[in-house]
Amino acid sequence: MPRVQPWGSDRRLRQCVSVADFDDDRCPDIFVANDTLPNTLFCNEHDGTFKEVSLKSGVAYMENGTAVSGMGCDARDIDNDGGIDIFETALRSESWPLVQNLGNGLFNDATYESGLTGATVSRSGWGNGIFDFNNDGWKDLSVASAEVTDPRGSERGRLMQLNAAFANLRSGKFVDASVEAGLGDRKAVHRGTAFGDLNNDGRIDVVVIALDGPLEVWSNVPPASNHWLLIKTIGTKSNTDSTGAKLMLVTTEGAQHNYVITAAGLGSSSYPRVHFGLVSQSMVQEVHISWPSGAQQTPKNIKADQIPTVKEP
Repeated sequence: MPRVQPWGSDRRLRQCVSVADFDDDRCPDIFVANDTLPNTLFCNEHDGTFKEVSLKSGVAYMENGTAVSGMGCDARDIDNDGGIDIFETALRSESWPLVQNLGNGLFNDATYESGLTGATVSRSGWGNGIFDFNNDGWKDLSVASAEVTDPRGSERGRLMQLNAAFANLRSGKFVDASVEAGLGDRKAVHRGTAFGDLNNDGRIDVVVIALDGPLEVWSNVPPASNHWLLIKTIGTKSNTDSTGAKLMLVTTEGAQHNYVITAAGLGSSSYPRVHFGLVSQSMVQEVHISWPSGAQQTPKNIKADQIPTVKEP
């Protein structure tokens, strides 16, 4: 059995982990959201070891040189450039960091320029996810929100907050769409959240856990009927769930990137099928799949609005 090596005297309060190939070298790296201390990024050295590169890469601190009370994190390509970006949640008076992958192992704190600083500084966030909720080809943000429990005792009503949603404006900026999305209809002490197409209609639904409250299931019913593709991958040489497989979808509008992962946000697990919003595109020219085993596969000419299964050769 493999041995787990402790991290010595490092006593950071680790809240959430995102495993993804941040430097695009076909080996997964590890990002850790830490509570009140600098975040950490462990780069895969290809020999069974990891190198801590958070300061060098630019993910340790926010642009103003401070650390946040990291709670949840998700990592996906937000700006359709192929690099895996990071979205992290934190507590009230701290904005929720959005970290842009610049390539070559470098990251940029894009929180302020994205518009998220002012939109999140008065909220506390926990579970979160990066998904294309309106099928426009650009991934949006969803967060389970509530205040942190005060160990001295607080009235539950003071802890409750509305969930949050931020629409991607396709320009590097996001706008608060919580009310329009319907997530702003119910206050509660929200914590974990999971994502997936629960009724196979091509739209990502949201499930949120609230402390001392009912499980919330938010069905995605957008006014626009944009096209979509939801891909189920099955590994053969790779792990059966094909966790870690990277997909690049190509239409006449350009390319989108996503990958197979179940972890998203804080203490939650989501459905592994890979979702793409296609707007008006009824046909996908090709989907290039890089399997964890190193195998490459490129299905072509796939009709939109279906859930194909692709098995690793």
